[in-house]
Amino acid sequence: MANPKFAAWFCLTIGFAASACQYPEPYVFTPREFDRSSPDFRKPLSDRTSVTVCAKPFAADDERVASLADRECRKFGKTAQKPDFGFGVCPMLLASAITYRCIAATS
Repeated sequence: MANPKFAAWFCLTIGFAASACQYPEPYVFTPREFDRSSPDFRKPLSDRTSVTVCAKPFAADDERVASLADRECRKFGKTAQKPDFGFGVCPMLLASAITYRCIAATS
């Protein structure tokens, strides 16, 4: 027979651990960002044709993701359009890789 105090402690611990888990905020993915052997290590981009945002799975309708991509494209005088959705680029907690094309802004 299981010890009731241990069972209560175990359930409480699991409950706290589960409640502490939440998805981090979306962010712009930079390939090889920490690879010191990359020729582009720590160098600013001169142009951007696309931007990939790592977000929680199935976050396509999240306005924060679209806003983040648009802000990044606007740094280069462009706007973010036509997202493509994928997996395998971002870490597991932020499994969705939402890639926007940066297109020259028309006036």
